[in-house]
Amino acid sequence: MPKNPMNYGKARGAFLLKKFLPPDVVPFSEIDLISTEEEWEAVKDKYGSYAFQRVDWPINAVKPDKFYGTSGRPEDIPGLLKATQEDNPDAAILLMLTKGPKRYRYEYDGGFNVLFALDKEIVIEIVGKAFDGHEITQGLAVHERYTIPWEFIVWTNDRKALPNSAPMTPELYAGQRKERVRYLTEDCKYDAELVEKSVPTKFEPISDSLFKELLDHILIEILLRKNDLRREGLELFCVQGNFVDGRVQPWELFVPNRW
Repeated sequence: MPKNPMNYGKARGAFLLKKFLPPDVVPFSEIDLISTEEEWEAVKDKYGSYAFQRVDWPINAVKPDKFYGTSGRPEDIPGLLKATQEDNPDAAILLMLTKGPKRYRYEYDGGFNVLFALDKEIVIEIVGKAFDGHEITQGLAVHERYTIPWEFIVWTNDRKALPNSAPMTPELYAGQRKERVRYLTEDCKYDAELVEKSVPTKFEPISDSLFKELLDHILIEILLRKNDLRREGLELFCVQGNFVDGRVQPWELFVPNRW
């Protein structure tokens, strides 16, 4: 029997994202949560040559202390299912049918995580080119961090005027790059030559235009839905995603029981 998506952390976060952000900002049109190869066979044709995929677990489940790299390649899904369920039989794979650009993880412009504490503050965390939200949510890397009082949310368009509490040094970036390359090649199984070419050898902050995309399509949209979010009981939550082809691609709205 298929799993109930609302009982799984990332799947529930995807539904919340669709509920509170406009359709032109949400980068997927539908999702599938699969836990068997038979369920994968039933849906795989609609994904074609690319299937955005994430390993998912029941809310409040005790997760194995390891990472499972996801590649976007449909042919990797049976092996991913097997590996995750050997560690926890309740594991599932969340699949998202994307509407916009389809890019592999080493091709991303960067990633973001924005923490919203309604009427209190907003914390923006960003990683740069060829990195993504994995590094931020796992505490492995943050390249820029801005803490903004809630009342100043609409005045944050000048990023250079905001204090960055995660300054980057060449030595720090070199260590983060090494781990990112290892993750992309060993865990996600991407071609090592492609990865090496894609991950900058020197730190490259995201562009001002990408930062404006984040403000316009995530922060301002959340500001406009503040009362709706509060009625849903969402006082503290994050929106996490990536930058791809000059646009924001938010993938999940997640709440403390997902942390």
